Amino acid sequence: MSQSLPEGVFGFPSADSSQRFRKPKPPRESKEPEKTSEPDPSTPAWWYRDTPPTDVELDEFLKTARIWFMGQRLTEDDIEEVKDYLRLKWEREKRKREREKESEQPSRKEEQ
Repeated sequence: MSQSLPEGVFGFPSADSSQRFRKPKPPRESKEPEKTSEPDPSTPAWWYRDTPPTDVELDEFLKTARIWFMGQRLTEDDIEEVKDYLRLKWEREKRKREREKESEQPSRKEEQ
């Protein structure tokens, strides 16, 4: 014996309901930020430098960011791990910027 669910259970209308389904919304276009030569003002200045951030800069950044995890302030070990991550991410971004500069250089020579 099968039991049928009462009308509207789990948000689904029953088969005999006069309610019509809405048309599905078209997928959103991904809005990637446009690349500009100007840095984002919310990004710390050390992010775009050629020298790695210092511990003092990272401490100040984390202090102003006021990061909490599961309702708790970060422990000293957590802070050190976040600093390590930021250093690693900074290094990757620096390499990425260097590659982008190198790829732009040959195209500029062709234009001249």
